[in-house]
Amino acid sequence: RLLVHPEHDLAAIVIGTGTAERELRSAWTALPLAEFDEAPAHALVLAAWPYAQMRRIDHVLHARPLVVFARWLQSGQDVRGSYARTARRTDGLAVQAPPLDGASGATLWALRTVAADGRYVLQPAAVQFAFKHDAYMRGAPISALRQLLQAAR
Repeated sequence: RLLVHPEHDLAAIVIGTGTAERELRSAWTALPLAEFDEAPAHALVLAAWPYAQMRRIDHVLHARPLVVFARWLQSGQDVRGSYARTARRTDGLAVQAPPLDGASGATLWALRTVAADGRYVLQPAAVQFAFKHDAYMRGAPISALRQLLQAAR
């Protein structure tokens, strides 16, 4: 069964019961989708496998993950983070940032300070669905995903 959010670019597939559910539950631990702070955070983090970093060699798909730390941008209903064509790696080298085609559905994480000693924690902030180089990466807020899943019950 396909679930589609009426206001956001967001969908989910209900797996249901049977073999697929048993196999998933044997390999993955499902956690409840808790209430999270949805105020803008220090930064957004995206970890994804965009098509631009995939290659098929001898019928085997090879993929390199991409991790992006982005400034949270002011936006309306959606969560937006900065996304430029050029990025700076942790060693200071400037590199070309790949297009994010294929990253839709990945989690945009909010990097939040939660402890008095300044430690950070990652909290789910949004489900990524769009990007524009030299402008933004965009996602539907995690509260919209929670609404969609609750409606399916």
